[in-house]
Amino acid sequence: MKLIARIALILLSTGIFLLPDGYCQSKSSTAKTAHRSDRTNRSNHTTDHTAAYVNAISEYIKAVYVNGVARPDTLFIGKNVDMPNIKLPNSIEGITTVLITSEAAQNKLSYRKSLEYLNVVGWPERDKSEFIIVRFNEFKPQHNCTIHFKRNAKTRQMELEGLTFQYIYGQKIK
Repeated sequence: MKLIARIALILLSTGIFLLPDGYCQSKSSTAKTAHRSDRTNRSNHTTDHTAAYVNAISEYIKAVYVNGVARPDTLFIGKNVDMPNIKLPNSIEGITTVLITSEAAQNKLSYRKSLEYLNVVGWPERDKSEFIIVRFNEFKPQHNCTIHFKRNAKTRQMELEGLTFQYIYGQKIK
């Protein structure tokens, strides 16, 4: 039951809702972000969060696209209301990445045959971070990937502590 609640929270926070026939629908967001008066703190906070998100997406790509699994030309990363205001690099692990809203991705799917879309929800902290990545192929959920990082006490760098996949939506895709 705890897993179901977590998945529901992820889908709610990312604005993607599953419909009974397996397709997804996006919720438009009217959420407002909180203002911070300390712009320097916000800049450092954003930089730290950007690095954490890039690290999580990088580890995900390295785990998924191995042993002959075809790499997409572009990964579309969902920009949801709970994601910090980050700017991703144009490429992560050699795959073009585009930060895009759910609505824009759905529009793109109308003229593009396939679309690999990731919803990334993260809880980056100073000494540990957790991310859940839900992969959608043509807006059909494929799997969840949970990634844990922990700061190395000696190097002060974030290191991968664990990465697991859950195929709760059906069969493993190739």
